[in-house]
Amino acid sequence: MLFRSIRNQTSKDQLRLNAQYRQDFFQVPYDPNPNDWEQASQYYESFGLRDGQSERDSFVIANWVHTLSPKALFSVAPFYHLNQANYDSSVNDNPVATTWHQTSNYAGAQADIHTDAGPNNFSGGIYGFYQAENDLFGFIVNDGSAMSAPNVGANADAGLVEFYLSDHLRLGRYVTLLGGERFSFYQAGIYESAIYPRIGATVEIPRLHWVLRGFYGHFFQPAPLETVSSSVLNYANAQPQGENTFTPLPSERDEEHQLGIQIPYKGWMLDVANVKNRVNNFLDHSNLGESNMYFPIAVDGALVRAWEMTLRSPRLKHLGQLHVTYSNQIAEQRGNIIGGFTCTISDDPACDLGPGYIPVDHDQRQTLNTGFTAGLPFHTWLSSNAYYGSGFSNGLAGSGQGPYNGPYLPVHTTLDISAGHDLGEHWKVSATMINVTNHRVLLDNSVTIGGFHFNDPRMVSAELHYRFHF
Repeated sequence: MLFRSIRNQTSKDQLRLNAQYRQDFFQVPYDPNPNDWEQASQYYESFGLRDGQSERDSFVIANWVHTLSPKALFSVAPFYHLNQANYDSSVNDNPVATTWHQTSNYAGAQADIHTDAGPNNFSGGIYGFYQAENDLFGFIVNDGSAMSAPNVGANADAGLVEFYLSDHLRLGRYVTLLGGERFSFYQAGIYESAIYPRIGATVEIPRLHWVLRGFYGHFFQPAPLETVSSSVLNYANAQPQGENTFTPLPSERDEEHQLGIQIPYKGWMLDVANVKNRVNNFLDHSNLGESNMYFPIAVDGALVRAWEMTLRSPRLKHLGQLHVTYSNQIAEQRGNIIGGFTCTISDDPACDLGPGYIPVDHDQRQTLNTGFTAGLPFHTWLSSNAYYGSGFSNGLAGSGQGPYNGPYLPVHTTLDISAGHDLGEHWKVSATMINVTNHRVLLDNSVTIGGFHFNDPRMVSAELHYRFHF
Protein backbone atom coordinates (compact mmCIF):
# COMPACT_ATOMS: atom_id res chain seq x y z
CA MET A 1 0.00 0.00 0.00
CA LEU A 2 1.42 3.35 -1.08
CA PHE A 3 0.24 6.87 -0.23
CA ARG A 4 1.50 10.13 -1.74
CA SER A 5 0.31 13.65 -1.12
CA ILE A 6 1.50 17.05 -2.40
CA ARG A 7 -0.01 20.27 -1.10
CA ASN A 8 0.92 23.85 -2.01
CA GLN A 9 0.45 25.46 1.39
CA THR A 10 1.43 28.95 0.18
CA SER A 11 3.04 30.39 -2.92
CA LYS A 12 6.44 29.67 -1.34
CA ASP A 13 5.74 26.52 0.68
CA GLN A 14 5.00 23.00 -0.52
CA LEU A 15 4.25 20.03 1.75
CA ARG A 16 4.78 16.46 0.62
CA LEU A 17 4.01 13.17 2.35
CA ASN A 18 5.01 9.70 1.17
CA ALA A 19 4.08 6.57 3.09
CA GLN A 20 4.21 2.87 2.28
CA TYR A 21 3.26 -0.35 4.03
CA ARG A 22 4.13 -3.82 2.71
CA GLN A 23 3.51 -7.22 4.28
CA ASP A 24 4.54 -10.53 2.72
CA PHE A 25 4.58 -14.17 3.65
CA PHE A 26 6.90 -16.54 1.82
CA GLN A 27 6.58 -20.30 1.94
CA VAL A 28 10.03 -21.78 1.69
CA PRO A 29 10.08 -25.24 0.13
CA TYR A 30 13.83 -25.63 -0.22
CA ASP A 31 13.36 -27.85 -3.25
CA PRO A 32 9.90 -28.99 -4.34
CA ASN A 33 11.25 -31.43 -6.91
CA PRO A 34 12.38 -34.80 -5.43
CA ASN A 35 14.17 -35.65 -8.71
CA ASP A 36 16.50 -32.64 -8.79
CA TRP A 37 20.23 -33.28 -8.80
CA GLU A 38 20.57 -32.09 -5.20
CA GLN A 39 18.36 -34.98 -4.11
CA ALA A 40 19.79 -37.60 -6.46
CA SER A 41 23.34 -36.87 -5.36
CA GLN A 42 22.32 -36.28 -1.71
CA TYR A 43 24.09 -32.93 -2.00
CA TYR A 44 22.27 -30.48 0.28
CA GLU A 45 19.24 -32.75 0.18
CA SER A 46 16.27 -30.69 1.35
CA PHE A 47 13.12 -32.12 -0.19
CA GLY A 48 10.14 -31.96 2.16
CA LEU A 49 11.29 -29.03 4.29
CA ARG A 50 8.59 -26.36 4.53
CA ASP A 51 9.78 -23.24 6.33
CA GLY A 52 8.21 -19.78 6.18
CA GLN A 53 9.24 -16.17 6.38
CA SER A 54 6.96 -13.22 7.11
CA GLU A 55 8.13 -9.70 6.29
CA ARG A 56 6.92 -6.19 7.03
CA ASP A 57 8.34 -3.00 5.60
CA SER A 58 6.95 0.50 6.03
CA PHE A 59 8.18 4.07 5.85
CA VAL A 60 6.91 7.62 6.24
CA ILE A 61 8.71 10.60 4.66
CA ALA A 62 7.48 14.15 5.20
CA ASN A 63 8.98 16.98 3.14
CA TRP A 64 8.71 20.75 3.47
CA VAL A 65 10.04 22.72 0.47
CA HIS A 66 10.41 26.47 0.95
CA THR A 67 11.32 28.99 -1.76
CA LEU A 68 13.72 31.53 -0.28
CA SER A 69 14.03 33.54 -3.48
CA PRO A 70 13.66 32.97 -7.24
CA LYS A 71 17.15 31.42 -7.15
CA ALA A 72 17.24 29.72 -3.72
CA LEU A 73 15.37 26.71 -2.31
CA PHE A 74 15.39 25.08 1.12
CA SER A 75 13.93 21.69 2.09
CA VAL A 76 13.64 19.54 5.21
CA ALA A 77 12.59 15.86 5.14
CA PRO A 78 12.23 13.82 8.37
CA PHE A 79 11.62 10.08 7.92
CA TYR A 80 10.91 6.82 9.74
CA HIS A 81 11.50 3.30 8.39
CA LEU A 82 10.56 -0.11 9.83
CA ASN A 83 11.87 -3.38 8.42
CA GLN A 84 11.04 -6.77 9.91
CA ALA A 85 11.79 -10.32 8.75
CA ASN A 86 10.79 -13.38 10.78
CA TYR A 87 12.06 -16.79 9.68
CA ASP A 88 10.41 -19.82 11.28
CA SER A 89 11.00 -23.50 10.65
CA SER A 90 8.67 -26.35 11.38
CA VAL A 91 9.57 -27.65 14.85
CA ASN A 92 9.98 -31.12 13.31
CA ASP A 93 12.52 -30.12 10.65
CA ASN A 94 15.43 -32.53 10.45
CA PRO A 95 18.22 -32.12 11.42
CA VAL A 96 17.70 -28.56 12.71
CA ALA A 97 14.62 -26.34 13.17
CA THR A 98 15.59 -22.67 13.24
CA THR A 99 13.92 -19.50 14.49
CA TRP A 100 15.40 -16.16 13.44
CA HIS A 101 13.58 -12.83 13.81
CA GLN A 102 15.04 -9.46 12.80
CA THR A 103 13.55 -6.00 13.41
CA SER A 104 15.17 -2.71 12.34
CA ASN A 105 13.90 0.79 13.17
CA TYR A 106 15.34 3.88 11.52
CA ALA A 107 14.56 7.54 12.29
CA GLY A 108 16.32 10.51 10.74
CA ALA A 109 16.12 13.62 8.60
CA GLN A 110 17.74 15.41 5.67
CA ALA A 111 17.96 19.17 5.11
CA ASP A 112 19.24 20.78 1.89
CA ILE A 113 19.70 24.24 0.44
CA HIS A 114 20.22 25.07 -3.25
CA THR A 115 21.02 28.44 -4.78
CA ASP A 116 22.14 29.92 -8.09
CA ALA A 117 24.78 32.65 -8.05
CA GLY A 118 25.88 33.70 -11.51
CA PRO A 119 27.42 30.69 -13.28
CA ASN A 120 27.49 28.71 -10.02
CA ASN A 121 24.86 26.36 -8.67
CA PHE A 122 25.69 25.75 -5.00
CA SER A 123 24.12 23.12 -2.76
CA GLY A 124 24.75 21.94 0.76
CA GLY A 125 23.05 19.89 3.39
CA ILE A 126 23.04 17.58 6.36
CA TYR A 127 21.76 14.01 6.63
CA GLY A 128 21.54 11.71 9.61
CA PHE A 129 19.71 8.76 11.09
CA TYR A 130 19.56 6.57 14.18
CA GLN A 131 19.08 2.79 13.84
CA ALA A 132 17.93 0.32 16.47
CA GLU A 133 18.26 -3.39 15.67
CA ASN A 134 16.58 -6.19 17.64
CA ASP A 135 17.05 -9.85 16.75
CA LEU A 136 15.94 -13.23 18.12
CA PHE A 137 17.67 -16.52 17.37
CA GLY A 138 17.34 -20.13 18.48
CA PHE A 139 17.34 -23.66 17.10
CA ILE A 140 16.19 -27.20 17.93
CA VAL A 141 18.49 -30.07 16.95
CA ASN A 142 16.12 -32.93 16.17
CA ASP A 143 18.70 -35.56 15.20
CA GLY A 144 20.61 -35.38 18.50
CA SER A 145 23.90 -34.41 16.85
CA ALA A 146 24.32 -31.31 19.05
CA MET A 147 22.73 -29.36 21.86
CA SER A 148 19.67 -27.24 21.07
CA ALA A 149 19.73 -23.53 21.87
CA PRO A 150 16.75 -21.56 23.25
CA ASN A 151 15.48 -18.44 21.54
CA VAL A 152 17.63 -15.58 22.79
CA GLY A 153 17.40 -11.91 21.84
CA ALA A 154 20.15 -9.41 20.99
CA ASN A 155 20.15 -5.73 20.14
CA ALA A 156 22.46 -3.06 18.76
CA ASP A 157 22.22 0.55 17.62
CA ALA A 158 24.05 2.90 15.27
CA GLY A 159 24.06 6.53 14.17
CA LEU A 160 25.21 8.39 11.08
CA VAL A 161 25.70 12.13 10.48
CA GLU A 162 26.84 13.53 7.11
CA PHE A 163 27.46 17.05 5.74
CA TYR A 164 28.03 17.91 2.10
CA LEU A 165 28.89 20.88 -0.11
CA SER A 166 28.91 20.94 -3.91
CA ASP A 167 29.03 23.32 -6.85
CA HIS A 168 28.19 23.12 -10.56
CA LEU A 169 30.12 25.80 -12.45
CA ARG A 170 28.99 26.64 -15.98
CA LEU A 171 31.84 27.92 -18.17
CA GLY A 172 29.90 29.28 -21.09
CA ARG A 173 27.37 27.22 -22.99
CA TYR A 174 29.34 24.03 -23.54
CA VAL A 175 31.38 23.28 -20.41
CA THR A 176 30.24 22.46 -16.87
CA LEU A 177 32.53 21.61 -13.96
CA LEU A 178 31.36 19.98 -10.76
CA GLY A 179 33.04 19.51 -7.42
CA GLY A 180 32.08 18.63 -3.91
CA GLU A 181 33.10 17.31 -0.53
CA ARG A 182 31.23 15.03 1.86
CA PHE A 183 31.95 14.50 5.55
CA SER A 184 30.69 11.37 7.31
CA PHE A 185 30.69 10.32 10.97
CA TYR A 186 29.41 6.85 11.78
CA GLN A 187 29.13 5.05 15.12
CA ALA A 188 28.24 1.35 15.16
CA GLY A 189 30.51 -1.54 16.12
CA ILE A 190 33.40 0.88 15.69
CA TYR A 191 33.62 4.68 15.26
CA GLU A 192 34.54 5.84 11.76
CA SER A 193 34.82 9.13 9.93
CA ALA A 194 35.50 9.96 6.30
CA ILE A 195 36.13 13.02 4.14
CA TYR A 196 35.82 12.29 0.44
CA PRO A 197 35.93 14.50 -2.67
CA ARG A 198 34.06 14.27 -5.95
CA ILE A 199 34.99 16.09 -9.15
CA GLY A 200 33.74 15.91 -12.71
CA ALA A 201 33.11 17.72 -15.97
CA THR A 202 30.84 17.66 -19.02
CA VAL A 203 31.74 19.11 -22.42
CA GLU A 204 29.28 19.52 -25.29
CA ILE A 205 30.67 19.50 -28.80
CA PRO A 206 29.10 22.39 -30.77
CA ARG A 207 26.83 21.55 -33.72
CA LEU A 208 27.13 17.80 -33.12
CA HIS A 209 25.72 18.21 -29.59
CA TRP A 210 27.68 15.21 -28.42
CA VAL A 211 28.33 15.36 -24.67
CA LEU A 212 31.55 14.04 -23.15
CA ARG A 213 31.67 13.47 -19.39
CA GLY A 214 34.14 12.38 -16.76
CA PHE A 215 33.92 11.81 -13.03
CA TYR A 216 36.21 10.85 -10.14
CA GLY A 217 34.96 10.41 -6.62
CA HIS A 218 35.26 8.65 -3.28
CA PHE A 219 32.29 7.10 -1.49
CA PHE A 220 31.68 5.90 2.07
CA GLN A 221 29.17 3.09 2.66
CA PRO A 222 28.30 2.57 6.36
CA ALA A 223 28.63 -1.01 7.53
CA PRO A 224 25.42 -2.84 8.45
CA LEU A 225 24.76 -3.60 12.09
CA GLU A 226 25.67 -6.99 13.53
CA THR A 227 23.39 -8.36 16.22
CA VAL A 228 24.73 -11.63 17.57
CA SER A 229 22.80 -13.36 20.34
CA SER A 230 24.52 -15.70 22.77
CA SER A 231 22.91 -18.65 20.94
CA VAL A 232 24.53 -17.64 17.65
CA LEU A 233 27.87 -16.89 19.29
CA ASN A 234 27.96 -20.21 21.12
CA TYR A 235 27.01 -22.14 18.00
CA ALA A 236 29.67 -20.37 15.91
CA ASN A 237 32.38 -20.73 18.56
CA ALA A 238 31.71 -24.46 18.70
CA GLN A 239 32.91 -24.83 15.10
CA PRO A 240 36.53 -26.05 15.18
CA GLN A 241 37.50 -24.21 12.02
CA GLY A 242 36.13 -21.98 9.28
CA GLU A 243 34.04 -18.94 10.11
CA ASN A 244 33.46 -19.25 13.85
CA THR A 245 33.68 -15.81 15.42
CA PHE A 246 32.42 -12.23 15.02
CA THR A 247 34.61 -9.13 14.90
CA PRO A 248 33.78 -5.41 14.36
CA LEU A 249 32.76 -4.68 10.79
CA PRO A 250 34.51 -1.77 8.98
CA SER A 251 32.59 0.38 6.51
CA GLU A 252 33.19 0.16 2.78
CA ARG A 253 35.26 2.83 1.01
CA ASP A 254 35.04 3.12 -2.79
CA GLU A 255 37.08 4.96 -5.40
CA GLU A 256 35.19 5.38 -8.67
CA HIS A 257 36.17 6.58 -12.16
CA GLN A 258 33.70 7.23 -14.98
CA LEU A 259 34.13 8.26 -18.60
CA GLY A 260 31.22 8.52 -21.01
CA ILE A 261 29.78 9.99 -24.17
CA GLN A 262 26.18 10.76 -25.16
CA ILE A 263 25.35 10.93 -28.87
CA PRO A 264 21.99 12.22 -30.16
CA TYR A 265 20.93 11.56 -33.75
CA LYS A 266 17.51 12.36 -35.23
CA GLY A 267 15.68 11.58 -32.02
CA TRP A 268 17.82 8.53 -31.16
CA MET A 269 20.05 8.68 -28.10
CA LEU A 270 23.16 6.52 -27.65
CA ASP A 271 25.07 6.57 -24.36
CA VAL A 272 28.35 4.71 -23.81
CA ALA A 273 30.24 4.68 -20.50
CA ASN A 274 33.27 3.07 -18.90
CA VAL A 275 33.19 2.60 -15.12
CA LYS A 276 35.89 1.43 -12.73
CA ASN A 277 35.26 1.03 -8.99
CA ARG A 278 38.09 0.05 -6.63
CA VAL A 279 36.77 -1.03 -3.22
CA ASN A 280 38.43 -1.31 0.17
CA ASN A 281 36.58 -3.23 2.92
CA PHE A 282 34.24 -4.79 0.37
CA LEU A 283 30.93 -5.50 2.14
CA ASP A 284 29.37 -8.89 1.43
CA HIS A 285 27.63 -11.61 3.42
CA SER A 286 28.31 -15.18 4.48
CA ASN A 287 26.10 -17.91 5.85
CA LEU A 288 26.41 -19.66 9.22
CA GLY A 289 27.49 -23.24 8.56
CA GLU A 290 25.27 -24.67 5.83
CA SER A 291 22.23 -22.67 6.92
CA ASN A 292 20.46 -19.80 5.15
CA MET A 293 21.28 -17.36 7.97
CA TYR A 294 23.52 -14.66 6.56
CA PHE A 295 25.80 -12.30 8.43
CA PRO A 296 27.73 -9.34 7.00
CA ILE A 297 31.43 -9.64 6.25
CA ALA A 298 34.10 -7.27 4.95
CA VAL A 299 36.61 -8.59 2.39
CA ASP A 300 39.94 -6.79 2.02
CA GLY A 301 39.28 -5.50 -1.48
CA ALA A 302 37.28 -5.71 -4.70
CA LEU A 303 37.43 -4.35 -8.23
CA VAL A 304 34.49 -3.74 -10.57
CA ARG A 305 35.10 -2.80 -14.22
CA ALA A 306 32.37 -2.27 -16.79
CA TRP A 307 31.48 -1.00 -20.24
CA GLU A 308 27.84 0.04 -20.51
CA MET A 309 25.70 1.05 -23.48
CA THR A 310 22.15 2.41 -23.66
CA LEU A 311 20.20 3.10 -26.86
CA ARG A 312 16.77 4.77 -26.90
CA SER A 313 14.72 5.46 -29.99
CA PRO A 314 12.32 8.26 -30.79
CA ARG A 315 8.66 7.39 -31.20
CA LEU A 316 8.62 4.94 -34.12
CA LYS A 317 5.72 5.11 -36.61
CA HIS A 318 3.64 6.78 -33.89
CA LEU A 319 3.56 3.44 -32.06
CA GLY A 320 6.15 3.52 -29.31
CA GLN A 321 9.79 3.55 -28.26
CA LEU A 322 12.54 0.94 -28.35
CA HIS A 323 15.25 0.60 -25.70
CA VAL A 324 18.42 -1.51 -25.54
CA THR A 325 20.81 -1.69 -22.57
CA TYR A 326 24.02 -3.73 -22.59
CA SER A 327 26.68 -4.21 -19.92
CA ASN A 328 30.01 -6.00 -20.01
CA GLN A 329 31.12 -6.20 -16.38
CA ILE A 330 33.85 -7.93 -14.40
CA ALA A 331 33.36 -8.03 -10.60
CA GLU A 332 36.20 -9.56 -8.57
CA GLN A 333 37.42 -9.64 -4.97
CA ARG A 334 40.71 -10.41 -3.23
CA GLY A 335 42.31 -10.87 0.19
CA ASN A 336 41.09 -12.04 3.58
CA ILE A 337 37.79 -11.57 5.36
CA ILE A 338 38.81 -8.73 7.69
CA GLY A 339 35.63 -8.13 9.67
CA GLY A 340 32.21 -9.44 10.54
CA PHE A 341 31.65 -13.21 10.53
CA THR A 342 35.23 -14.41 10.23
CA CYS A 343 37.75 -17.04 11.38
CA THR A 344 39.79 -17.32 14.56
CA ILE A 345 42.58 -18.92 12.50
CA SER A 346 44.05 -16.13 10.34
CA ASP A 347 45.12 -18.33 7.41
CA ASP A 348 42.01 -20.54 7.42
CA PRO A 349 41.07 -21.17 3.74
CA ALA A 350 37.46 -20.25 4.54
CA CYS A 351 38.54 -16.65 5.25
CA ASP A 352 41.62 -16.29 3.02
CA LEU A 353 40.71 -15.63 -0.61
CA GLY A 354 44.35 -15.16 -1.60
CA PRO A 355 46.21 -12.12 -2.99
CA GLY A 356 44.84 -12.48 -6.52
CA TYR A 357 41.44 -11.37 -7.77
CA ILE A 358 38.69 -14.00 -8.08
CA PRO A 359 35.09 -13.53 -9.33
CA VAL A 360 32.48 -12.57 -6.75
CA ASP A 361 29.33 -14.68 -6.58
CA HIS A 362 27.30 -12.15 -8.61
CA ASP A 363 29.90 -11.74 -11.37
CA GLN A 364 28.14 -11.96 -14.74
CA ARG A 365 30.14 -10.81 -17.74
CA GLN A 366 27.38 -10.11 -20.29
CA THR A 367 23.93 -8.61 -19.56
CA LEU A 368 21.40 -7.39 -22.13
CA ASN A 369 17.95 -5.83 -21.73
CA THR A 370 15.77 -4.85 -24.67
CA GLY A 371 12.13 -3.98 -25.03
CA PHE A 372 9.42 -1.85 -26.58
CA THR A 373 6.84 0.47 -25.02
CA ALA A 374 3.78 1.01 -27.20
CA GLY A 375 1.13 3.67 -26.87
CA LEU A 376 -2.21 2.09 -27.82
CA PRO A 377 -5.62 3.66 -28.51
CA PHE A 378 -8.02 4.55 -25.72
CA HIS A 379 -5.32 5.78 -23.30
CA THR A 380 -3.72 2.32 -23.06
CA TRP A 381 -0.05 1.31 -23.13
CA LEU A 382 1.85 -1.98 -23.38
CA SER A 383 5.48 -2.57 -22.45
CA SER A 384 7.79 -5.57 -22.83
CA ASN A 385 11.34 -6.33 -21.73
CA ALA A 386 13.56 -9.30 -22.61
CA TYR A 387 16.53 -10.00 -20.36
CA TYR A 388 19.63 -12.04 -21.28
CA GLY A 389 22.43 -13.00 -18.91
CA SER A 390 25.58 -14.93 -19.75
CA GLY A 391 25.53 -16.74 -16.38
CA PHE A 392 26.84 -15.94 -12.92
CA SER A 393 30.03 -17.41 -11.48
CA ASN A 394 29.78 -21.08 -10.50
CA GLY A 395 30.51 -21.71 -6.82
CA LEU A 396 30.89 -25.45 -7.48
CA ALA A 397 33.19 -25.17 -10.52
CA GLY A 398 35.35 -28.28 -10.89
CA SER A 399 33.90 -29.97 -7.80
CA GLY A 400 32.07 -32.72 -9.68
CA GLN A 401 28.88 -31.81 -7.82
CA GLY A 402 25.78 -30.97 -9.80
CA PRO A 403 25.19 -30.58 -13.53
CA TYR A 404 27.41 -27.50 -14.01
CA ASN A 405 31.17 -27.75 -13.64
CA GLY A 406 32.40 -24.84 -15.75
CA PRO A 407 33.54 -21.52 -14.29
CA TYR A 408 30.11 -19.95 -14.94
CA LEU A 409 26.49 -21.09 -14.73
CA PRO A 410 24.45 -21.39 -17.97
CA VAL A 411 23.09 -18.47 -19.96
CA HIS A 412 19.49 -17.50 -19.24
CA THR A 413 16.72 -15.40 -20.77
CA THR A 414 13.46 -14.15 -19.28
CA LEU A 415 10.57 -12.02 -20.55
CA ASP A 416 8.47 -9.47 -18.62
CA ILE A 417 5.38 -7.61 -19.84
CA SER A 418 3.16 -4.89 -18.39
CA ALA A 419 0.11 -2.93 -19.51
CA GLY A 420 -1.88 0.01 -18.23
CA HIS A 421 -4.98 2.08 -18.90
CA ASP A 422 -6.09 5.57 -17.86
CA LEU A 423 -9.63 5.61 -16.49
CA GLY A 424 -10.36 9.30 -16.80
CA GLU A 425 -8.52 12.08 -15.03
CA HIS A 426 -8.21 10.50 -11.58
CA TRP A 427 -7.87 6.74 -12.00
CA LYS A 428 -5.17 4.54 -13.54
CA VAL A 429 -4.93 0.76 -13.59
CA SER A 430 -1.94 -1.38 -14.57
CA ALA A 431 -0.80 -5.00 -14.46
CA THR A 432 2.64 -6.61 -14.67
CA MET A 433 3.74 -10.19 -15.37
CA ILE A 434 7.34 -11.07 -14.48
CA ASN A 435 9.00 -14.15 -16.00
CA VAL A 436 6.20 -14.85 -18.47
CA THR A 437 7.54 -18.27 -19.46
CA ASN A 438 8.10 -19.28 -15.80
CA HIS A 439 11.67 -20.24 -16.71
CA ARG A 440 13.70 -21.49 -13.76
CA VAL A 441 17.25 -20.15 -13.50
CA LEU A 442 19.97 -21.04 -10.99
CA LEU A 443 21.50 -17.63 -10.32
CA ASP A 444 23.93 -18.50 -7.54
CA ASN A 445 25.30 -21.67 -5.94
CA SER A 446 28.30 -20.34 -4.03
CA VAL A 447 27.54 -22.07 -0.74
CA THR A 448 30.41 -20.50 1.18
CA ILE A 449 29.29 -16.94 0.51
CA GLY A 450 25.84 -16.74 -1.08
CA GLY A 451 23.96 -20.05 -1.02
CA PHE A 452 21.56 -21.40 -3.63
CA HIS A 453 19.47 -18.68 -5.28
CA PHE A 454 16.98 -19.14 -8.10
CA ASN A 455 15.20 -16.43 -10.05
CA ASP A 456 11.64 -15.44 -9.19
CA PRO A 457 8.89 -17.63 -10.67
CA ARG A 458 6.12 -16.18 -12.80
CA MET A 459 4.50 -13.37 -10.80
CA VAL A 460 1.49 -11.24 -11.64
CA SER A 461 0.76 -7.95 -9.89
CA ALA A 462 -1.85 -5.23 -10.38
CA GLU A 463 -1.95 -1.57 -9.33
CA LEU A 464 -4.75 0.93 -8.99
CA HIS A 465 -3.86 4.63 -8.78
CA TYR A 466 -6.11 7.49 -7.71
CA ARG A 467 -5.05 11.13 -7.98
CA PHE A 468 -6.43 13.49 -5.36
CA HIS A 469 -6.91 17.23 -5.91
CA PHE A 470 -6.46 19.65 -3.02
